[in-house]
Amino acid sequence: MVPLNDSGTVWTSLMLSFYLSLNISYQLPSLMHVYSARASMFRFVLIRENNSKKKKGNLLES
Repeated sequence: MVPLNDSGTVWTSLMLSFYLSLNISYQLPSLMHVYSARASMFRFVLIRENNSKKKKGNLLES
C-alpha cells in the first residue's frame, strides 16, 4: 500500500490518472473512426453478398 499522507505520492498518482484520461480522450475519436470504418466495410460486404444471392436466385427462378 502507498501511504496517503505523502503528498508527493498523491500528486504523482493524480497527475498520472489525469494524463491517462487525457490520452484516452485523445485516442478515442481515432479508435471510433477505425471502428466505424471497419463496420461500414463489413456492412458493404454483407450488402454485396445479399445482392449476389438475390441475383442468383432470380437467375434460378427464371
